[in-house]
Amino acid sequence: MNKTIRIASLIILLISVFVTVDFGLTFLYSLIPEVNDGIVGASSLMCLLGGEDGWSRAAYFEWFRNSLLITLAIAAENAVLFIINMIKNR
Repeated sequence: MNKTIRIASLIILLISVFVTVDFGLTFLYSLIPEVNDGIVGASSLMCLLGGEDGWSRAAYFEWFRNSLLITLAIAAENAVLFIINMIKNR
């Protein structure tokens, strides 16, 4: 059971990292005016999760920041699971 939880947690972490990178790149591109005329279009993932209207640089940053915090929390959880596993296997 413990191994299943660790594997599931690692898969969730990988998905979360992917989402965070996607949101971060969208935010980064929104800061570069030469990339697009005006505001950059939201990524497909952002449109899926937040709709297609109402995007701004501030909204991109909020989504990125929240995603980053969630990813860090999941990474901390993975670290705790790793430590628990090391202690049990001593």
